[in-house]
Amino acid sequence: MEVHLTPVCWREHRRGVSWLIVPVVAVLLCGGCSGETSSAANNSEETGGESTGGEGDPACPQGCDDDNPCTFDECIGPQCSHEVLLGVPCDDGNACTPLGATVCQTSGSCGGTSTINCKDQDPCTMDLCDVDEGCMFLPLADGGTCNDGDTCTVDDGCVGGLCMGIPIPCADDDNSCTLATECDVATGDCVLIDLEDGTPCDDGNLCTSGDTCASVVCVPSGQTECFDGNECTDDTCTPKSGCVFQPNVDWCDDEDDCTLSDKCLGGQCKGDPFNCDDSNPCTDDKCGAQGCTHSPVNQVCNDGNACTTGDHCAEGTCAGVLVACDDGNPCTDDGCNASTGSCTFSPNSALCSDPAQCLTGGLCVGGECTGGVTGCDDDNFCTIDFCEEGGCQSSSMANGIACDGGPCSIGNTCQGGECVGFDLCDDGSPCSEGVCVGFQLCEWNPVAGACDDGSVCTSGDHCAASLCIGDAMNCDDDNACTIDVCNVLTGCQYTSVTASGCDDGIECTTDSCHPILGCVHDVIEGECANGAGICLGLDCCIPECGGALCGSDGCGGTCGVCDPGKDCVNGACQTVCIPSTSCGAYECLDLSLNACVNLMTHVPSSSLWMGCNAALDSNCSFDELPQHKVQVNAFDLDVT
Repeated sequence: MEVHLTPVCWREHRRGVSWLIVPVVAVLLCGGCSGETSSAANNSEETGGESTGGEGDPACPQGCDDDNPCTFDECIGPQCSHEVLLGVPCDDGNACTPLGATVCQTSGSCGGTSTINCKDQDPCTMDLCDVDEGCMFLPLADGGTCNDGDTCTVDDGCVGGLCMGIPIPCADDDNSCTLATECDVATGDCVLIDLEDGTPCDDGNLCTSGDTCASVVCVPSGQTECFDGNECTDDTCTPKSGCVFQPNVDWCDDEDDCTLSDKCLGGQCKGDPFNCDDSNPCTDDKCGAQGCTHSPVNQVCNDGNACTTGDHCAEGTCAGVLVACDDGNPCTDDGCNASTGSCTFSPNSALCSDPAQCLTGGLCVGGECTGGVTGCDDDNFCTIDFCEEGGCQSSSMANGIACDGGPCSIGNTCQGGECVGFDLCDDGSPCSEGVCVGFQLCEWNPVAGACDDGSVCTSGDHCAASLCIGDAMNCDDDNACTIDVCNVLTGCQYTSVTASGCDDGIECTTDSCHPILGCVHDVIEGECANGAGICLGLDCCIPECGGALCGSDGCGGTCGVCDPGKDCVNGACQTVCIPSTSCGAYECLDLSLNACVNLMTHVPSSSLWMGCNAALDSNCSFDELPQHKVQVNAFDLDVT
């Protein structure tokens, strides 16, 4: 609500009345006042004071607002009036006076008589109030004495503006049967609690075990077992360290047959290993319970001779084929350097011949053939020899002329200038070299090296003991239903095994082949495979009744079943007769007749001939008794 009051009416009623309620009172008191109203009676919210002489008033063109919240500013005549609003609440802009405790003073200033309480009860701070910031608590220098009010601390002092003490240490009394608790703030003392008897504890001795409390004392129940089972350590125990396994240097046994001089070293039993190396690349050197063994191996090797090739192990020996070193000069001794493999040709002083000059009977000098006799003879019976420019020439004799092929050759004739026959010392083996040692007498020396045994079923073929042998090819296809063989010409061959190939000849099994299990024979239940009988296990049983009308057929079946009241006896159904109290002695109850039947058959008296006469009876081999007649009285026969 906007109230317009005349200046006279406002002045008359504003004194002694709170400015907050003056407008209302003024309305009540001056409701009938007349005169000019002034819009200058507005409450200036921007300055907090009162003003009726604002800019634009003709009487006070500069305005009357003095920016003081404790004055009422108005224009009276040509002058401004600033009347103090005594006792009106105000804000003096001082952070050290409490809110609502400042009012306008007689002097026109905003002030109060009280200040805010800036005490933080902390002895380690300087408490003050700043008019702009308010309460401030400045930390005192560290190290100042104080009291933190805690009985469980000592040496209290200021640290960073706080009073802090060192907690009283509740030290362990070194008794594991007491429990040290925290400090009791009521008394400032540490409290120890006794543990119950039987509570596990630690007596501080690592050489005892089973420690428990007994009357606040830690008591062990046993000793620590210090045994590591190692003969190379001395086992002891010390209370502080516990078990100690000190390595020793005793003699020991490492249980290894391939070591000797076994001795403890660093807590372990160690021996010097046997040296089973025979430096032979063709043996597999091992050590076992029987000592060193050297098993021959079949592999490529190096015999250490650069003058051999194709070195290969055979029966524990490494051998190769000698390199051919032949310069065709009879005046040099041809050899090979075993270290380098280079051929050597050393001049000799042997007898020689010069083929180019048709010279024979010469003497080698400085690696050349000198002297001798000119002539041509190639020691070949089957050639005609003559000398022409360039050396001796020869032409073949007619084929078929008999010649001498040597003591170990037979059937020799000239063929194309050569004496050809059958060499008795050539066995056709690449692993032997035949040597003629007499008339039709040969010796064969083994030849080492690689060879070909002519079979694709072997690999790594090599000569051994004059034979060409190889490692057999593995043709196993891991299929039990194939027959695996190796053909020396074509290699591995696999022939399938059919059910007939697994036939076990038993009529009570079905035969088949399983790739992993091989032949499988499943037992038949019921009729035999040939239909001739019944399978009982693996046996084919043929039922037999032989005319019987009842009873077992021998194969678990029957030859027939008797009617009720009859039993099967010897393959026939017979009446069943059972004892009954309703029948007399020697009688039974015939169930089929439902009547008693006599079990006794009456045999009447009669006379019988006894003995025999061998002279009269051909069936009598000798006289048992003189033939005579006897009288047999009547009797009853039990037919059961």
